[in-house]
Amino acid sequence: MCSLSQEFHECCHPPVSVPFRRRFPFKLALVEIVGPFEVEPPSNPRCPSFSLRGIALADSVALDPHKWLFAPPDAGCILVRDDAALRRAFMLHSEYTTVTETDPIERYAFFDRGLEMSRRFRGLKIWMILKYRGVDAIADVIARNIATRAYLDSRIAAEPRLESLGSELSIACFRYLPEDAAVDADVLNRRIIERILDEAECYMSPTELDGRYALRVCIVNFRTQPSDIDFLLERVLSLGRAAESALRSDGQT
Repeated sequence: MCSLSQEFHECCHPPVSVPFRRRFPFKLALVEIVGPFEVEPPSNPRCPSFSLRGIALADSVALDPHKWLFAPPDAGCILVRDDAALRRAFMLHSEYTTVTETDPIERYAFFDRGLEMSRRFRGLKIWMILKYRGVDAIADVIARNIATRAYLDSRIAAEPRLESLGSELSIACFRYLPEDAAVDADVLNRRIIERILDEAECYMSPTELDGRYALRVCIVNFRTQPSDIDFLLERVLSLGRAAESALRSDGQT
């Protein structure tokens, strides 16, 4: 049984509760905590809405440091309650891979706990980031990202042609509302994101929430500023007006 602690649409994570654990007597794996949220503990006022409550119920927790640790891709982290469970799942016995080292650190064979026999030193890039920047500096950047997303929320709320469909942490989902109710809003927003991606001056991804096509913004870059949000929304509004006019002309309402 897997539980996503961050929904990829709007970043709202379902609670993992004791009754949930009791309902399913088999092992629970809490998978894909998207971003290293441990640098923003629940008591931190910079991120009051996010809580890791229930994480202690998991048998394993996977983290993606390429998001809010700003690491290059091909790096990950997994926290496991029972190390023996990994060995039972992945270990293949062979004489030539028998571990003969006596030092506890040297005896820890990663190839007995995953799919790869030969693996790169992926943890080095994470260690270097934490060593050079420090947890406090990374937490400050995360807090700025969240504040920038809150600024995006306020801009969306102030625009009558934009509708918010969900927002939390780094992610905000919204869509452009046509002036003419006869224009298909889903088709219109598809046109907008196609043009945004064609222009390649900013990036959004599409998603669907409650059956409604939406524009999804995920702010996980330490360079993103409120001015970038202003530019993005100006393009969405401009492209939305142009796309609506084109759809009317084509009779696609």
